[in-house]
Amino acid sequence: MKMKWEEPRIDVQQFTPNEYVAACYYGNCNISGDVYMDSNNNGQYDENIDQYKYTNTACQHDFSVTGQDSPEPKANAFVAGKHWIWTGLLQGHWEESVTPVYNFDDVHVATMDSIHTHERPNHS
Repeated sequence: MKMKWEEPRIDVQQFTPNEYVAACYYGNCNISGDVYMDSNNNGQYDENIDQYKYTNTACQHDFSVTGQDSPEPKANAFVAGKHWIWTGLLQGHWEESVTPVYNFDDVHVATMDSIHTHERPNHS
């Protein structure tokens, strides 16, 4: 018996994520200075209230957090540091700067704009 010729076809299966796909975000330790925890969780640096934790060196250590129920990273600490502002020839003053950061594992900190959260497909 002779078979009838059929045009070849390709079946494509589309990947659809479900609740078992791990969500994640990642960043790296990218800022140096004295780290103060946001002790009262108000999102503002409060001198003499926020607790000094350690002095961080921007070591460029990569970190990641995975899991469906992992919390969104938020600024939970501040890096405070002083830098010299020149106002004239051999004249100037020290000025303090404070940057909101994400403190990861009490060892590394990252600026909020350096944390990648777009890789969290199932996070609601």
